[in-house]
Amino acid sequence: MATVRLLRIVGPCSYDARMTNPEVLWAEAQLLALDLESTDVDPRRDRIVTASIVTITPSPTGGKPQIETRNWLADPGVDIPDDATALHGITTDYARTHGRPAGEVVEEVSSHLARIWNAAVPLIAFNAPFDLTMLDAELRRHHGRGLDLSGPVVDPICIDRHLHPKRAEKRTLVNLCQHYKVRLDQAHTGADDAVAAARLAWRLAKAEPERIGRLTLGTLHNQQANWFREQQGARQRPPTPPRPVTSQRHRADRPTATADLRRSSRRQCLADTAGNHRHARPTSAAPQAWRTSSIARFLDS
Repeated sequence: MATVRLLRIVGPCSYDARMTNPEVLWAEAQLLALDLESTDVDPRRDRIVTASIVTITPSPTGGKPQIETRNWLADPGVDIPDDATALHGITTDYARTHGRPAGEVVEEVSSHLARIWNAAVPLIAFNAPFDLTMLDAELRRHHGRGLDLSGPVVDPICIDRHLHPKRAEKRTLVNLCQHYKVRLDQAHTGADDAVAAARLAWRLAKAEPERIGRLTLGTLHNQQANWFREQQGARQRPPTPPRPVTSQRHRADRPTATADLRRSSRRQCLADTAGNHRHARPTSAAPQAWRTSSIARFLDS
């Protein structure tokens, strides 16, 4: 994957200076969610097949939020591998028959984003570097220009990796939705995936108000850029060889509290049983805000 492009797109920003009301919790305001399905996962050679953008706007009267969904189907101009079809259900023949020219689709997607995505409206995408890099590559391929970063990005998988780096389970959208008890109607259906990503972001903000939910969007965006670089570096480092079993064994001549096994077991216990809640100490005002807003009722459904 084009790592340099990933880092460039999720780079620093200074959106806080332009935010209209930085006191409003970002997860309680208007949200924009994006999901792409593609022929494969390499932006340098693969193509967008479907795109979905969901705009979630709170009701000023406290009623149901307004949900606007836009979906696109592209003819990618290349064959769609069977593995990709198994995920999103779009075959090569179907895309050629019913899809629109890829250049038109990516132009409309980027234009729609540009109309809504701004300093006060974050773009939420699960594994955002992939989606944004793919869209950037397609714009360059068809129109000779890249994607303009119009506002801050919120990426649930990047945030979750930072909050719980030692959790062993695979961090797919389905798995994280199950872990956080987030509703996902139909995986790999663009609009459903986009809404699920927004729900995940909201749930993370609710669970970690001080570390995530109460940050300004510019701060959260820049934090994620740093976390992403750290996560990429950690994944590229060779794994640490396991320590010999004998070095982990409790020794009779050492106090239990200082034995290797005792320390590692205690750390693992903390990670497994309390890690998900260890830092979640919301202020008294936070839970009431999460419960009463119209957007909270939708995203917590």
